[in-house]
Amino acid sequence: MNRGKWLLLLVLVLVMIPSMALAKVKGIDDYPRVAVLPLQNKAAENWHDFGDYAGSATDNLAFELNRTMRFECIEREALQKLMDEHSLNMTGMVDRATAAEIGRLSGADYLVLGSVASLTAKSSGAIMHSGRIDSAAGLHKNKVAATVLIRVVDVETGRIVLYGRGKGKSDSSAGAVAAKGNIFMLGSVNVSDEQCENAIEKAVKEAIHGKEGILSQLDGKSK
Repeated sequence: MNRGKWLLLLVLVLVMIPSMALAKVKGIDDYPRVAVLPLQNKAAENWHDFGDYAGSATDNLAFELNRTMRFECIEREALQKLMDEHSLNMTGMVDRATAAEIGRLSGADYLVLGSVASLTAKSSGAIMHSGRIDSAAGLHKNKVAATVLIRVVDVETGRIVLYGRGKGKSDSSAGAVAAKGNIFMLGSVNVSDEQCENAIEKAVKEAIHGKEGILSQLDGKSK
């Protein structure tokens, strides 16, 4: 190969290297690979056994992100194993250096962090006293409300590129609550595990698909 061809080949290589490097960096619109970290509990301390719900809430978040066909989520158990091997905490509190390290190890372009910001319950309607009903029969209801916040962080810069907020509610009559498995006190109201999980699941969906969800921001529809 003569000198002219060598020079041409060198120029082509120098031009292609930056292009190849850029091709590895996926923008938020380019079906990026994301690592979903466990949701934090920022709700009231009297939320019974929050750890039991954290896993299902995080799984709901990963499932909904996958279902949008806009993100590729790293499998949760594989991510946990990777974090354990490198002594990295999978929490919502990660600094820029930790975010970059998680991205490097997992191949993620973005981290998805989140929290259950609130979980509350209230009771309304009929109450029994000495065999009589103080208000209309059949109207005694327990209402659970949840708020979920999520943010999508660029692993290279540590910058939040998307922020979503969702709210979910779950209503049931007093009799129905007792029929739904484990019962505990949330504030001054008896609620069931199922009712809390339903409210959180709805909040997760709205944090992705709702008016203040990440897809609305991604598509430029948020106010």
